[in-house]
Amino acid sequence: MNYLIIGGDGKAYGPVSGEQIRNWFREGRVDAQTRIAAEGRLEWQPMAAYAEFADLCQPVSSMPDAPPPVAAGSGKTPSSGTRQTTEPTAVASLVLGILSFMCFSVVTGIPAIICGHLARARIRQSRGASGGNAMAVIGLILGYLSLIGILFIVGAFYPIFSSARGKSLEYTCMNNLKQIGVACQMYAADFDGNFPVDLNILAAQKYLPAFNCYVCPGTKTTAAGNLEEFSRGGYCDYQYFGMNLKEGPDTNKTILIADRTGNHRDMFNIGFADGHVLRLSGKSLEEIALKNGYSLTVPVTPAAGP
Repeated sequence: MNYLIIGGDGKAYGPVSGEQIRNWFREGRVDAQTRIAAEGRLEWQPMAAYAEFADLCQPVSSMPDAPPPVAAGSGKTPSSGTRQTTEPTAVASLVLGILSFMCFSVVTGIPAIICGHLARARIRQSRGASGGNAMAVIGLILGYLSLIGILFIVGAFYPIFSSARGKSLEYTCMNNLKQIGVACQMYAADFDGNFPVDLNILAAQKYLPAFNCYVCPGTKTTAAGNLEEFSRGGYCDYQYFGMNLKEGPDTNKTILIADRTGNHRDMFNIGFADGHVLRLSGKSLEEIALKNGYSLTVPVTPAAGP
């Protein structure tokens, strides 16, 4: 026959066999006054009241019925009487998990997960002396949910941030062409309507000495550090077409400067001789010029040197 037994902590354990109870009696873990009940019955009596244990102890008077079992079937052995304590890392995991879930914070989410796993490991190793497993589990769940929420937010907003960055680069590139176009017009105004032979002249004669204006932000080119470096070439991402141009009536359709192929994917920023700038799609600049009826001469290699 199997029995349920009340441990020193007031909780019911079992079912266990009569032989197991005898072993515990010999080990001093239970005594004649330990309350037990036959499996399937809730009539709690001292162990000495059962005939099968009479050889172990002298019978004593019956004690009042104990509360219904609260841990029957748990398979745990009776406690020696020490009070179960809550594992501190389980509490920490729960608190951090709540904070991370409310704020979607990695700062508290990751520690909540670490503390949760650590708490569960310590609770298992304590053999019932430490509690708080439920708090550790809740902390783990909230910590993982916060991380999932953060990943979802990042995934949702990344296209927006990426698009905003692309727009910023586009406007910077167009502004570069606008400044180069204005500098060319200022030069033309000083030289009887003739545009400069190449962009080196704009930099050398201080019409546009800012070398970063000659670099497209969509490329990995770095701006020249000085005029000598710029004149050696390799520090300009734009094609210049103004070598033989002169101010006239058709400057609004005459391409003065434009992106090199590859600055932007299937897109070209184009500056015209009258100063306005457009962003047009196409596989090549020639294709765009032919499609829209723009005038396009042979480009001059920028910053080619004297």
